[in-house]
Amino acid sequence: VTVKLLTTLKKFAPEGSQGGVATLEVTADATARTIVEALGIPEDFVGAVFLGAQRGEMSSALSEGVEVNLLAPIGGG
Repeated sequence: VTVKLLTTLKKFAPEGSQGGVATLEVTADATARTIVEALGIPEDFVGAVFLGAQRGEMSSALSEGVEVNLLAPIGGG
């Protein structure tokens, strides 16, 4: 799968990735949580998960070739 780490999550990109984008091999039963754990991202650092153009959840199953976009929570006032 292709993983895009956006905003402050780019600091968790694996070595050799470009601009927060990495390609990871995962097992057939992998979920978005699998990616987050593999990259060492604390789960509360992830505000939104998108699988392709669709909003997902941490428990969403991944399909082969899917693009996983992880965004940090956004705050402001």
